[in-house]
Amino acid sequence: MFTVPPDIGRAVLPALEAFPKQEYWQSPYGAIWYAVNKPIGTISFESPAMYMFWTGWFTSATLVYLSQFQSLPFLLVYSGIAMFHLVKAPWNVSILWLCLLGLVHPFLLVVPILAKFPVLNPAGRKAWSHALHAIPYKMSPFYYLTIGIVWLAVAFHL
Repeated sequence: MFTVPPDIGRAVLPALEAFPKQEYWQSPYGAIWYAVNKPIGTISFESPAMYMFWTGWFTSATLVYLSQFQSLPFLLVYSGIAMFHLVKAPWNVSILWLCLLGLVHPFLLVVPILAKFPVLNPAGRKAWSHALHAIPYKMSPFYYLTIGIVWLAVAFHL
């Protein structure tokens, strides 16, 4: 049995439901993150477990697709980091998906950066302040590092 991270129920799903009038602290991500996650939040019917299920389902589908043309080392790195985030911080998995856009064109590697930080977040400066102060908090540097590994794996794969 797995444990659903409490932030899904107290911050992520309420922010997705209230967007663009969410609280600045709930999900201080960019408008691109909301565009990707809003449909997942909708089909999850306010259930944190279903949010994890659908995020995992889309990640699995992405891996099946990638397995047709990506190397085994790349797939192992991507799948390992995606599974870690799926269990610990599922709201970050969509950032990993956006990193894959760099496989289409290197300029698209800017998209996950714009999504991770509160670019065009309606909460404005409060969301930026919250996001920037959260970076050194507890495990946040490790989460950023693992996202960075996928970003770099995509960048150098090109």
